[in-house]
Amino acid sequence: MPDVPAPLNQGNTVACTQYALCAVGSTVNSIEHGREIQFDPLIPWQIMVNNGLTTKKGATLQNALKTILENGFGVS
Repeated sequence: MPDVPAPLNQGNTVACTQYALCAVGSTVNSIEHGREIQFDPLIPWQIMVNNGLTTKKGATLQNALKTILENGFGVS
């Protein structure tokens, strides 16, 4: 079984939902394909900001999932 990707550090951002989803996506990808692809949570986060899908407190899981399903994960 491949190593689980290192956890992401969101620092002081409010993009915790995107960070969590990107961590899950990286882990699933690592298990399914045997290689790590590090997703960049700030790419889908910026899409959400540009589309008015965030608040000062962050984003909902529904909007975060919808954004990733429509635009994919950002790859760093």
